[in-house]
Amino acid sequence: MLATSFPWGTFAVNIVGCFLIGVFSSLSLGGNLSTNMKLLLATGLCGGFTTFSTFMNDSLLLSREGNVTTAVLYTALSLILGMAALVAGHKLTCMV
Repeated sequence: MLATSFPWGTFAVNIVGCFLIGVFSSLSLGGNLSTNMKLLLATGLCGGFTTFSTFMNDSLLLSREGNVTTAVLYTALSLILGMAALVAGHKLTCMV
């Protein structure tokens, strides 16, 4: 059931976007990326690439379809792995 109802596309895009924002933020903090370029890449590129509204809608639809466990799992994994990806992006960039 998880394989067919889990919104894998939105999930993957949002995790990749979190990783990229971590990279761009770290580069900006290290002085290797201007504030304006960070805004363009993080807010513009990643903001257009990822989609919080779709994530929320997917969660609601899963719940309404009776897939409450999948909805909770999707929400929890998105938050936990999103933060882990953001931290990984920061740490990876700091090592370079």
